[in-house]
Amino acid sequence: MCDCDIVFVLDGSGSISYNEGVEMVDFVKDVVNLLGDLGGNNVNYGSVVFAENAAVRISLSQEMNYQTFVNSVSLDRNGLGSVTKTHKGINLAMQDLQT
Repeated sequence: MCDCDIVFVLDGSGSISYNEGVEMVDFVKDVVNLLGDLGGNNVNYGSVVFAENAAVRISLSQEMNYQTFVNSVSLDRNGLGSVTKTHKGINLAMQDLQT
């Protein structure tokens, strides 16, 4: 068992097709299910979606267990634009890790 925080940074820009977005979210769900079985409730999960702007979609402060996270994670692109600015997603994830 470990006490861990994991934030997934997802590309919601226009270069990601709908099908690629579905595959990305499915991958995140698969990883979290595997880690959840190992870490139980001692792992906090979060997600950030980025494009031209970035947004925390699930904050670590919500302290979701892995099953709730898997049921909640999505590639919500609303209000983020279409240009790819990866650094904005990474910077926002780092801020969420520090709260």
